[in-house]
Amino acid sequence: MCHKEDKILPNPEFATPQKTIMTYWRYLNARDYKNALSCFVDFNETNFDSTSIFKIPPGIESLAVDTFLSCKNFGKKEAILTYRVKFYSQRNQTWKSFTTGDRLILTPGGWKIKDVITHR
Repeated sequence: MCHKEDKILPNPEFATPQKTIMTYWRYLNARDYKNALSCFVDFNETNFDSTSIFKIPPGIESLAVDTFLSCKNFGKKEAILTYRVKFYSQRNQTWKSFTTGDRLILTPGGWKIKDVITHR
């Protein structure tokens, strides 16, 4: 498991890299794109742009992190996670998954996504 900072962070949703990723996908599953984008380092609520995030297509359900595959720490303030996301496709009536990864950094507000590094 990736380490967490010893100090108390303001928002428990961002207390560890894994919690940030779980929070991000929970917001995406709910189609709450503004809060999903708040999981990123560069999010600015006053300049929120709903076109800056890929919208989940209709017919995709139960979008969630299935398994964390790896976590690499770079000091105490940067981590790279790879993980599998699982979802249900109504069109195909089957469960599907894909592997992705993110670079996260520790900010004053907790762990935030810096950038996406993998998608396959």
